[in-house]
Amino acid sequence: MIDHALQASALDVTSLSLAAVYAQAYIEPLDPGPAQEAVVELEELAELLAQQRGARELLTAATLTRRSRLEAVRHIFAGRVSERLESLLAVLARHGRLGVLGAIAHQARRLLRVRQGTLKVTVSSAVELSDQQRQEIAAALSQALSSNLLLETRVEPELVAGLSIRVGDRLLDASVRARLRQLRRQLSGGRLSTP
Repeated sequence: MIDHALQASALDVTSLSLAAVYAQAYIEPLDPGPAQEAVVELEELAELLAQQRGARELLTAATLTRRSRLEAVRHIFAGRVSERLESLLAVLARHGRLGVLGAIAHQARRLLRVRQGTLKVTVSSAVELSDQQRQEIAAALSQALSSNLLLETRVEPELVAGLSIRVGDRLLDASVRARLRQLRRQLSGGRLSTP
């Protein structure tokens, strides 16, 4: 996946909202199989462009006219990508929005997961979780959320102990780090009561 490939310009809310609109238009009319293929192709292209030094700058250069940008897209991608992706690239070129391609790929993957009833869940822990622990956490979360999960685990030693679980934009932080932060806020605000 290319979550890490989101361009800096795509991290603001407006760009992400715009990317979601393009992503929806890109995969909405497709059946599940073709939608999956279209998203994979989009992700691969976004990843390739993110890795190619100067590619993004060339396609998003302010010095290019709309017509020049569109001609460049047609020249570079015609016959090398699907017609669907070429059409998306042409629309983005016409509107000067090729810079949000990575964000569109990210949003398309997210929309595809929603369509498939799959939630992406990120579980962070202070130490590496065993396979059994991952399976138990996945089973418990899948049951609690009544959904299929795409479970991603991360090691974050600064958590000290416990877990941090992110589902979409919701965060459940049951780590020692979170508890220490809460105590610090209470102490600094004079709100800690003593028996």
